[in-house]
Amino acid sequence: MKAGVDKTIHLFALLHVATVLVCRYTGVSDEIWLTLLTIMMVVLLGIRLGAKVELTAAGVIVTNVLGFLLGTSGPRLLSLVSGSELLIHSLATFATTEIIGWGIFGFLTVFSRNSRQQTSDNTGKHAPPRQNHQETAHTMAGMRTRHRTAVPHDADTSLLQQLDI
Repeated sequence: MKAGVDKTIHLFALLHVATVLVCRYTGVSDEIWLTLLTIMMVVLLGIRLGAKVELTAAGVIVTNVLGFLLGTSGPRLLSLVSGSELLIHSLATFATTEIIGWGIFGFLTVFSRNSRQQTSDNTGKHAPPRQNHQETAHTMAGMRTRHRTAVPHDADTSLLQQLDI
């Protein structure tokens, strides 16, 4: 495991709890703030794990959907145990963030490893190097396209001379 991943997840879980407490105390809706914190956590984990941008973006989408589902169903379950709204929402938020944090860690680790293996399996199968703009212009100047086939100008003139046209 990369160093500091566990601290990052625990820190964000505590930040989520602090956000819930402050928002509940002030009467402000906490959805946008928790969503922003979750996005920041996933992006930081993606950077720390060296994951590709595409995987990190997919992780952001998945974690926000799961965070909403767990964050709304968790308090319902905890309300059966306690009547304190602050305690219920704080515990549900902490648990949701921990679950999502470790889940995204596993997701990014597994898929980053798979993408690295696919890249190493394809070594030696490189695409031909691209031509720069000047080489392309030079090549195009010496070619004439006929029925989707590139034919050099020199070949056309020698063919015409052979046919006496």
